[in-house]
Amino acid sequence: WSNRAGRHVLTVDDAFTELPSVKPHVVGVQIHGGSDDVLQVRLEGTELAVHYEDGDKRLLLTNGYALGTRFSVQIVAADSTVKIVYNGVDKGNLPLSGTTWYWKVGCYCQSNPDKGDGEGNFGEVAVYSISSTHT
Repeated sequence: WSNRAGRHVLTVDDAFTELPSVKPHVVGVQIHGGSDDVLQVRLEGTELAVHYEDGDKRLLLTNGYALGTRFSVQIVAADSTVKIVYNGVDKGNLPLSGTTWYWKVGCYCQSNPDKGDGEGNFGEVAVYSISSTHT
């Protein structure tokens, strides 16, 4: 889909429950397009933020996130922008526009043994509910 036409909404209720110890970075929600991500809802330590423009920019959601804390994030992609709502609070609009987009929700650990995290290190995300509409 494209945010240049229509209105595309994803609402996710989830929690980050585990982070790797050496590189504690996990992605839980994404807009992906073509061969690369458009944006990521990403936890790095205790900083929960939306990363975009290949990680060069970010929109802070909270800098004191505690593992296991449930939260809601809504992403509204319409009119060639992307609006982010965190726990019911409008966090702003991102100047992102594109085509061939799709949602990804899950646990995308950003570490591995090459980054220093050995056996027994992992990331985990609990997804309590998810809904998506395209109009």
